[in-house]
Amino acid sequence: RIILNGGFDRLLKDEAKAPVPTKIGTVAEITDAGKASPPPPEEPKPQKIISPLPAATGCTAIAENAFIACFYNNVNLQDLETSRTDSKIDFNWFDGAPIPQLNKDNFSVRWQGNFDFESGEYEFVTVADDYAQLYIDNELVGNAASSAKKVLSKGKHRLTLDYVENSG
Repeated sequence: RIILNGGFDRLLKDEAKAPVPTKIGTVAEITDAGKASPPPPEEPKPQKIISPLPAATGCTAIAENAFIACFYNNVNLQDLETSRTDSKIDFNWFDGAPIPQLNKDNFSVRWQGNFDFESGEYEFVTVADDYAQLYIDNELVGNAASSAKKVLSKGKHRLTLDYVENSG
């Protein structure tokens, strides 16, 4: 399951006034929690993931306050199949491919967009069953299971999430 919705949790400077974190941007959580059934008996062999992932081919568009999702029929962000705009990311692809052109397993997706932020400290959380890399302004800040705090200035910041579904 892949979820990127709501907002990046902004760490509050004055917790007494607002005990609940302010949401700005997007929280990244990628899990396979709640699988309805076991995988089919004939699983494709996992492909080798190149780490770090190479530059994505054919994925140059950048959305404003949304994500451009670029889909690849391999685990290394090569040979773009198609792209679309996602205002948020909240998908469960356990039982199939995200789009008809892709394999059920052994695919990759890059989401990227420019988002407006207020200045402050933000916490970015990423959890993935296979592979993920979270970048802010082209700086790697998270991977498959991480939490990172980052101070951002007011203005636009590029968010990029690379995701690989290798098997299962």
